[in-house]
Amino acid sequence: MTEKETKGAIELSRRVLKEAYDRALSLSLDRVVEDYTEKGYLEPIEVFYFICWKSPAEAQIPNMWLFELINNRESVKEITQEALKLAAEDKVKEAIEKLIMLPRGVGVKVASAILTFYDPDKIGVIDRFAWKALYGIYKDDFAPEDYVKYLTDIRKMAAKYRTRTREVDLALWELGKRS
Repeated sequence: MTEKETKGAIELSRRVLKEAYDRALSLSLDRVVEDYTEKGYLEPIEVFYFICWKSPAEAQIPNMWLFELINNRESVKEITQEALKLAAEDKVKEAIEKLIMLPRGVGVKVASAILTFYDPDKIGVIDRFAWKALYGIYKDDFAPEDYVKYLTDIRKMAAKYRTRTREVDLALWELGKRS
């Protein structure tokens, strides 16, 4: 790669990163969600939006993560398509396990966000704040089994209060932030 090409790649990545941060952090995921619920899979940039959205504001997300997603476009599409099908069959643990196979940046928290926006009636986002509000302890690293436990419990709450699972997760997030 020449110096000019390298500089262009760096500028492109900064522009793409800025767009991703601006869109994802302003919670304007509506178009992304509409697109992937209709298509049945996510494009690499759409996965990257979720990574940005679930990352702390001060996080420095490596450009390489976006490039890895782009360079594995077909794999990203296949994995996300399979995960969404599993979620539609209520095989949420398997869907989470499938999504965390994506290139770097997608752990249980990001996977739960992807599935939540796909089906907010039955799925919620896991994070340290909601976990703390629900179980009274701080936890920031989650395994698929943790998510299944969390989802089971918030679904029970959603049924009890006759609301969407996503709304329970948002309430817990807010409570956990306050404590």
